[in-house]
Amino acid sequence: PGTYTEQIELNEINGASAVNTITFESFTGNNNNVFLEYSASSSSNYTVFFNGADHITMKNMTIRALNASYSHVIEVEGGAEYNTLDNLILEGQPSTSTSTNRAVLYSSDDEDNYWTVKNCRFLNGSSAVYWEGSSTSSLESGTVFENNIAENFYYYGMRFAYQNAPYVKGNEIKSNTTYTSYGLYMYYCDNAMRVLGNSIFYNGSGSKYGLRLYYCDASTGAEGITANNFVTIDNGSSTAYGLYIYYADYQKVYFNTSYVNSTSSSGRAIYTYYGDDVQLSHNIGYNAGSGYAWYNYPSSGTNILASDYNVFYTNGTSLAYYSGGAVADLPALQAASGTDANSIEKNVYFADPANGDLHLVSPSEDDTDLHGMLLPEVTDDIDGDNRIVPFRGADEACYIVDGSIWFDFVNASGDPKPYVNVPGQIGVRYHVEFPEFDSDITITLNFYTVPGNSLVYTTQLYVQKQFGVTLDGYTMVNVDNIAEGFYRVEAVFNTKNSCGGYRDYIPADNSLLAMQNGADPCVVWPGDVNNDGIANYADKKALAGYIHDANLNPLWLRGPARYRADASVNPLTYLEWKPQASLPWSTPEGCYMDCDGNGVVNTFDNILFKKNWMRTHGAFQAKDEDVFSAATFDMSRNFPNPFNPSTTINYSVPERSHVQIIVTDMMGREVATLVNETVEAGVRSLTFDAANLPSGVYVATASMQGTETGLTFTKTIRMTLSK
Repeated sequence: PGTYTEQIELNEINGASAVNTITFESFTGNNNNVFLEYSASSSSNYTVFFNGADHITMKNMTIRALNASYSHVIEVEGGAEYNTLDNLILEGQPSTSTSTNRAVLYSSDDEDNYWTVKNCRFLNGSSAVYWEGSSTSSLESGTVFENNIAENFYYYGMRFAYQNAPYVKGNEIKSNTTYTSYGLYMYYCDNAMRVLGNSIFYNGSGSKYGLRLYYCDASTGAEGITANNFVTIDNGSSTAYGLYIYYADYQKVYFNTSYVNSTSSSGRAIYTYYGDDVQLSHNIGYNAGSGYAWYNYPSSGTNILASDYNVFYTNGTSLAYYSGGAVADLPALQAASGTDANSIEKNVYFADPANGDLHLVSPSEDDTDLHGMLLPEVTDDIDGDNRIVPFRGADEACYIVDGSIWFDFVNASGDPKPYVNVPGQIGVRYHVEFPEFDSDITITLNFYTVPGNSLVYTTQLYVQKQFGVTLDGYTMVNVDNIAEGFYRVEAVFNTKNSCGGYRDYIPADNSLLAMQNGADPCVVWPGDVNNDGIANYADKKALAGYIHDANLNPLWLRGPARYRADASVNPLTYLEWKPQASLPWSTPEGCYMDCDGNGVVNTFDNILFKKNWMRTHGAFQAKDEDVFSAATFDMSRNFPNPFNPSTTINYSVPERSHVQIIVTDMMGREVATLVNETVEAGVRSLTFDAANLPSGVYVATASMQGTETGLTFTKTIRMTLSK
């Protein structure tokens, strides 16, 4: 550890090879323990100079340039090859010049092949990285820049020129320079180039070019791929080109997110200019300013080989510019280009675009409109998370499918229970079906008062989900310290998301009524107004009778309204076939008659027994099929069965109804019509005489419709004729 004022030149070293390598590193392995620095001159502009040296690694130290005008921290020349820079801090001087003399990492004019630069931090300079091969006819090979940070540069963040298939991945490039600047600039980088998972962020004024491919040419079957990159430009009123493809051929531009925010009409989230065989797919082009989401400018549209599954959005007056003209919206773009059949025009929500964080957040992280198609070239996202859906843009949102997690309240037997006697216990039933990962789940229950919405009680429970298995169960929890009344209960599930990481998920809230021990609430199944366990015609009669009798005492028609926590998002919640707790009314029957939960009994409550027609719950005991009453539509099994040659069928209707009962054979051919008429309410019997039919199985189908209520009923039975 210490500071060393040295200027080091590394020439070719005899015996150095892929086996016999040389490593320079700090003794502690900490890049903040060793500082190598020097004030260079115009004739020897470097602190460290790789002059044809091969098979050398420098790592885990800080290297500085102290001269403001000549400030190469590391310079590479002379055909230096197979070298590595790892976990270095390379600190140049702050600059307001475009001069290459002030580049932090500088390589130019020679073929310096097979360099790996990873996990380094580049500070200041006219350019953080200026890495250039010899010429278009003599390209450098094997260049790898991965997981580096470049910041506070003036002109170029990272500039790569005359490269053969460079690999540039996971770098973070950011600056608030006010000068015209290029974030990641790929210049004459040919063949199977890979530009993956980089993040470029500008928040200073002046013209900005985020990620630029300039004359980068590849070929069919060996296309360049630019994927999973974040590009953010927030530069006031200046020119802003986010993702800029200029005269580049055979490029696949997939799953990038480009966000620009400029009031300039030259703001363009995605800009394609000439070139041939460019493929745009699953990108998000977002212009928060007044320019275009996509600007395409060839002599014709032929440079775009394919474009689809993109997301375009702008606050400007025209969504895009295509081949010589502005187009107002996506349909106009589709008509002009003949592309983007599955693209969408939609606002997208990002975590923190003002600071360059373009990860998707709610509601976009659960937005199925942003789902696309899996592409074999891009199997993960900017964070290395596997592509599962996949989402469009660079971020595979780590989501939880709505409806795949829910909870409600039960008793100790697991039956639904919407109230609790306090102090006491209530069962929490939980359901977790997504994702398939095993997960240690914490469920936090928060009780909020109604009204008032004050948090008064919190408790937790812990459950485990096994891989590939839906979790269903319930746990009893103590509820001891809350007062009587209704509560909105929020459950926060800390569980794994689609990426396998833990996050909080809050399903729809539930309601719970707390009452003193010994008190009994009224538990309503909406539609079952006579509380016999089934919603049927008898409930219509019971409701009508109650309303009639209530005219003698109007207080019977009003009482306390029920409370359902999800009423603001689910207007039908009071109509659902679930047990719902109510406070007692003036009459015990009153709360049951109030089907829709609003505290008033009237004819509108008729809707509920129609909606929940023939539904049953635990209190209902199925009746003997041979016993009929005018309380419901029904048809019995035939008796005897098997039969020869005749059998009897009973049916019932609770109101004047049209009834049709037909008999068909197993081929669906009608063999008899037993009833086809309007009948009055009651129970009836009929005989099916099959003397003229052969042995076999026959089907009787009943269709009934009440003339007053319009309620319908169908049922089929099988009958066996055995001669």
